[in-house]
Amino acid sequence: MAHPTYMHCGRNIAIFGAFRDDFRISFMNASLLQDDEGVLEPQGPNSRTPGMLRFTEVAQVGDKERSIRNRPVSSASPCLGAP
Repeated sequence: MAHPTYMHCGRNIAIFGAFRDDFRISFMNASLLQDDEGVLEPQGPNSRTPGMLRFTEVAQVGDKERSIRNRPVSSASPCLGAP
């Protein structure tokens, strides 16, 4: 089963996954995100950059809402070269 992917300007931004014990949002190019609050987790044991939000209960989404909505990204133009 495929997981939904969020795209912007023709590029993959994040993928949403639902698993047996959790659900998660994994970010492509996570190194462009600033994580001052430390809410991002590494996607695996060999990951160099934390790039995933993992939730084990729906209430955790509300608890992290402010951090999720206020996530700054690098100052690069989001659609540089987009048609």
